[in-house]
Amino acid sequence: MAHADQSDKRQTILEAASQLMIAQGIENTSLADIARAANMSKGTLYYYYNSKSDLIFDIAEQHINQITQDLLMWLAQRPPEMSLADMLQFVLETMLSAEVRGKMHFYLIQDAMMNNADIRQRFTEKYHEWKQIIEGELQKIIPQEDHQAAAHLLIAAIDGLMLQRLLGFEELPIRAIADYLTRQTKGA
Repeated sequence: MAHADQSDKRQTILEAASQLMIAQGIENTSLADIARAANMSKGTLYYYYNSKSDLIFDIAEQHINQITQDLLMWLAQRPPEMSLADMLQFVLETMLSAEVRGKMHFYLIQDAMMNNADIRQRFTEKYHEWKQIIEGELQKIIPQEDHQAAAHLLIAAIDGLMLQRLLGFEELPIRAIADYLTRQTKGA
C-alpha cells in the first residue's frame, strides 16, 4: 500500500508540475509553486524530487513513453500495405505534435550539456532505447538497409524538426521530408 501511495504522490506532483509549466513556462515555475499546486509541503516534494531537472525529466519521460507506446501500438496494427513514406509522415507528425514535451526535452538537453551529468546519463540511456526500437521497426520494413544509421538519422531529424517548430520556422513540409527519406532509403 505504501508503494501505491508513493506512486500516487509522484503522479500528483507530475500532473501539478505539468499544468504549471504549461501555464507559466518552465523557467517561471519553481519547486515551491509545484508543492503548493500539489497541496504538499516543499519538504514532501523534495523527498520525491530534489531538483527541478529531475522532475522535468520525469514529465518529459512520461510524455515520451506515452508517445512511444502509441507509436508501437500503431505500428503493430498498421496495414501491411502502408508505404514507408506514409509511416514516416505519421511518425514525424506524431512526434512533432508533442510541443510541451519538446520544450521540456530541449530544456533538459541544455541542462545536460551545461553541467548535469545525471540528466546527461538519463538522456544517453533513453536515446539508446529509442534507437533500438527504431532499428527493430526499420528491420521489419526495409530489410536491406543500415538500420543503425537510419535510426540515428531519424532521431536527429525529429530533434531538429522539433527545434525548428519550437523556434517558429515556417510550416514544416512533413510529407515532403517523408518522401525524401523514402527515396534515399530506396536509393533513388
